[in-house]
Amino acid sequence: LMEAGSGSIIASVQYPSYNPNNYREYPAQTLSNLFLEPVLLPVGIRRFLRDASLLNTHYEANGAQLPWSLITQDESLGSQVRLWDRIGLNEPMPPEFIEDSQMRTATGGEHEIAADSGEAFDTIPEFLTPLQLLTAVTCLVNSGEKIRAKAVSHLVDPENKKEYPLPGREEGLANQQTVAAQTSREILRLLAAQSRKEIGRAHV
Repeated sequence: LMEAGSGSIIASVQYPSYNPNNYREYPAQTLSNLFLEPVLLPVGIRRFLRDASLLNTHYEANGAQLPWSLITQDESLGSQVRLWDRIGLNEPMPPEFIEDSQMRTATGGEHEIAADSGEAFDTIPEFLTPLQLLTAVTCLVNSGEKIRAKAVSHLVDPENKKEYPLPGREEGLANQQTVAAQTSREILRLLAAQSRKEIGRAHV
């Protein structure tokens, strides 16, 4: 659960649970943070990211936003890749989320154009961590404002209890837009429509 305006992680749930006071009693697989493990994206999520990028491409090319249902499939791969950069898919993992001192990047490499005999997804990633996906979607629907996920706001000196802001946390985010506000509103409508469609399929 993320606070959209700030990127603060309010809560997360993992199963199976464990007692951190007795962490030595559990296998490494149980202790691994699933929030940071890349997962294969369902087709519905890849379709949403693709269609969101189409909306962004149309706005960049025309300076106006059509309804999502009228957008054509004329994609600019350059515009698509730039969007992934802006919504944080290529950024390093925030420091408080790094496990076992492993400095992992968001994707571990450049996006590749998938050769698929069925639906075309261009440069849409096949794998993302839940944290990446949550951050990306929040950037797209939060009026297009850039956010970074964070679980720590301050560092506290244990001796004098003085608080220090985490260095580099808000640097470079001021007035950064991932997409135009008009595009963000239409992406939100797109997400609502696709979600209803997926729920309908699940009930069939």
